[in-house]
Amino acid sequence: MRNEKIITKLLRNLADLLGEEAARNPAFRERLDDILSSLSPVSPNTAKIRGMPAVPDQHLPDIYAERSNRSEGDFRIWLNDQPVPVLRSLIRSLDIDPTRRTSKWTESEKLSEFIADSLRARMSKGSSFLTRRETFMTKEHMQDCPLCQRPARYILVDYDNRKYFRCEQCTEFQISRMAEKRLVDAPQEWRDDYARKAREAHGDSVLVIRVPSMNPSLTTGNAQIAIEGEYVLRSDLPT
Repeated sequence: MRNEKIITKLLRNLADLLGEEAARNPAFRERLDDILSSLSPVSPNTAKIRGMPAVPDQHLPDIYAERSNRSEGDFRIWLNDQPVPVLRSLIRSLDIDPTRRTSKWTESEKLSEFIADSLRARMSKGSSFLTRRETFMTKEHMQDCPLCQRPARYILVDYDNRKYFRCEQCTEFQISRMAEKRLVDAPQEWRDDYARKAREAHGDSVLVIRVPSMNPSLTTGNAQIAIEGEYVLRSDLPT
């Protein structure tokens, strides 16, 4: 039994490593897809399901809103009741399966469990952005997320010039005080785009939204010219 647990843990770590490399390296991802797809023949039933048309993103349920409004158990039950095409489209939309390990799955139960587990890991990704020592030394604040307007938590970093947000919907991101002010006047599409980018950050990086260096001749009243977002390695984030 102990050996089985060790092997299971090893395989999970290996799968995570493959997923991270596939997300960073398109050539590696394509090669991995070729290898996985050649392991077993595609049955007629599987081919039929895999051939189902994808559901457009605008017709997909708001997975984060559903999770926020339901308990863990109720959310998994609701998710399991969704049609297979919806589950597959959610996996694609959330970009949670870079290695395509679910591409041959035909059972809604397996697909829904994969989504629920992946979403839980993504939403809790930022819960450890403070070490135990930093938790006691740093004051945590509550505020509506500047991207999705949902209740969120943040700490001040970079000599109080930035806020490090933890949000159930947007996961985590840093934003400078100036960028936060400019986002107030920016179109909602920009906030939605930054929220999506924050969720898509890999485990070793965080989205940082800030005001870049500007040409003085530009009109400072236009928010569009003065906000940018980039992924920064956790090890390079200011504290």
